Amino acid sequence: MPKVYDIIIVGAGPAGLTAAIYTVRGGRKVLVVGGIAPGGQLMLTTDVEDYPGFVQPVQGPELVRMMRDQGKRLGTEFLDEKVERVNFKKQPFELETTSKQKFFAKAVIIAVGSDYKWLNLPSEFVSSIEQVFTKLRHIPESIFSWINFSFKFIKLE
Repeated sequence: MPKVYDIIIVGAGPAGLTAAIYTVRGGRKVLVVGGIAPGGQLMLTTDVEDYPGFVQPVQGPELVRMMRDQGKRLGTEFLDEKVERVNFKKQPFELETTSKQKFFAKAVIIAVGSDYKWLNLPSEFVSSIEQVFTKLRHIPESIFSWINFSFKFIKLE
C-alpha cells in the first residue's frame, strides 16, 4: 500500500509554505513539492517590509528559510522536485515528479505563484546584476572585488 498524504502542496513560495504551516498544525500529514527553485519570487527580493511580525526589514531568502524551517519543525515533509503529472480523476490523487516518483494525497493545494516575464532589455540585465551585488554585499571584500572585476567584461548591446 503506497503512502498517502492528507495534503500535498505544489509550490514552495510564501503561499505554499503558509499553507503547509497551517495544515500541518491542523494535524494533517503534509508534503510540499517545491520545484527546483523553492521560495518563489521572494528569493529575488531584498528588503521585505510588508510582512507581519518583522519590525525591521527581512531579506526574502531569509524569510523563506524561516518559513521552511518552521514547517519542518512542525512535521512538514519537503521535496525539491517538479511535479510532472497529476491525476485528479480518482482518489487518492496521484502526483508524479520529474524523477518519476509517485505520491498520493487526499487533497492537493496548487500554490505555484508566478514568474517574471523578461523582455531581454539591457536595463533588465543591469538590474539583475545589481540585485546579485546587493545580495552578495555580506561576502568578503576580496571575493567581491573579483566578482565585480569579472562583470566589467560583460558587454551590453
